[in-house]
Amino acid sequence: MSDPTTPEPEQPEPSPEILEEHERARERGVQEADEGKYTNEYVKQLRAESAEHRTKAREAEERVAKLRERVLRSEVHEHARGVLADPADLLAFADPADLVDHDGEPDAEKIKAKVDELVESKPHLAARRTTTDVGQGPRGKVPAPDALGAFGALLKGAAR
Repeated sequence: MSDPTTPEPEQPEPSPEILEEHERARERGVQEADEGKYTNEYVKQLRAESAEHRTKAREAEERVAKLRERVLRSEVHEHARGVLADPADLLAFADPADLVDHDGEPDAEKIKAKVDELVESKPHLAARRTTTDVGQGPRGKVPAPDALGAFGALLKGAAR
């Protein structure tokens, strides 16, 4: 209870922005905004707006997840190319959470470490490197064909 002899503390006057917001709220269907009572129509409108915002947020999160996945695949391909026969094998055999940092961004060091670990544990997934002559292309000096060529030599041999 307050003492009638003591004056009540003076309340600061609300700013024009606050007054405008209260007026806009009343225009949207708020009854007795100060008491917290709202019309059913206004509550339905707020719920619909909230549902729309939740839907948009969910869709945005899905898009972000897809983009993060694409970036991770790209980074894995970049760092595993030449080391693995198929860079996509890393994503098949490793947990994607082990390839990203605490922010969810691809971590090059973690990717390289996982590539090395995968090649060590499954050497058949490593890229094959040719270490010997594969026998293609010209080899040194090619002898000049005779005037008649190989077919002519064959005919000569058959005529004898």
